[in-house]
Amino acid sequence: MQKGKLLLNSVPPQFPALALCSTSIEYNPDMAYIGVLLRVFESDQFDFGLLEADVALATLLARFAVSDLREQVEDLFCSDPTLSQARWEKASTELYAFAHFERRGLLYSLGWPAGYSDTPPFDFRTRVSGQIVLCDAKPASGSGLDLVRHAIEKIVKEWTENRGLAAVQVGLDYRGTITQQVVGPVLRQGQALARFAADLNRHAGIPEVPLHLTLDRSRIEVRLAVDQSLRASGGIQGVDPLIASLVPTVRNHVVQKARLSSANGSVPFIFVYVHLQGTGAGDVKSKHILPKVFAEIDSAQVDPDVDSLWLGGVILDYRRAGTPSVTCCLRKRAAWPEGLAPLQFASCAGGTLVDL
Repeated sequence: MQKGKLLLNSVPPQFPALALCSTSIEYNPDMAYIGVLLRVFESDQFDFGLLEADVALATLLARFAVSDLREQVEDLFCSDPTLSQARWEKASTELYAFAHFERRGLLYSLGWPAGYSDTPPFDFRTRVSGQIVLCDAKPASGSGLDLVRHAIEKIVKEWTENRGLAAVQVGLDYRGTITQQVVGPVLRQGQALARFAADLNRHAGIPEVPLHLTLDRSRIEVRLAVDQSLRASGGIQGVDPLIASLVPTVRNHVVQKARLSSANGSVPFIFVYVHLQGTGAGDVKSKHILPKVFAEIDSAQVDPDVDSLWLGGVILDYRRAGTPSVTCCLRKRAAWPEGLAPLQFASCAGGTLVDL
């Protein structure tokens, strides 16, 4: 076996599509996130997204070659430990979206415009009632809490090593808005983390009470213990501040895609948000949040390209095993192609319509 390459028989037979793809790419199973998932599955039979990714791949490989899905396959098997998990989730997001529209008979092609770059501006095209609609797949699982966790775990790891302690689990309880847009700048400034590290360094052993970390207007209690059950984290945040923090980012995405579409034939486009099973964080973009985010962007829209080309968004929620819950948040006042209307698109996509 070539060093760093996982061969076909190294992937359990429960995942034939992943096994097939593994034979077409060089990667290091000790560094890639998929290697972590496979080791967990082989030792404990816990499946953290492997089966769902394999099913989506199998659906697509019935029509496309592995080379057609090269971008996603490379992300699934990324061996950079600092990027691998994020790449796995990115690839899973795109594959789930492709597979859903393929099963509905709506997937027209992958990547648009063709030849634009290794990562085309739009992930795929649908064809609904004879009309082409551009689609861009995005994760609906927020990354704000992940950013906080990774920053804290780095500090805690250094502290345990300096104290000669065993590995410690980190649990987080938060109150306030935990979104990438809110906590990211505060984390980058570093003062809040420095204060947390100084507080932790006062302890020779595991603190008996939670430590506090304040990020902007969010308060986080950090619990440390050897107990594995403390890995879980959660909290409470208001809906209105959450929406307000997400609107600027989503608006920027809309404006950027509208300009790209306008420069390449003015084809209408839609966002497809995918909520993967077993994921979620402080800034989760759920079917209860995204419609309000979209509505706020729509009500304040002044960009003519956005006004005519942006059709809205589709939310594919895979948090429950099986067929996803599909919500279509669509703009009635957009310039819909002739013969295609919001209700028709939602019906073809297998979703419930929410009018914007």
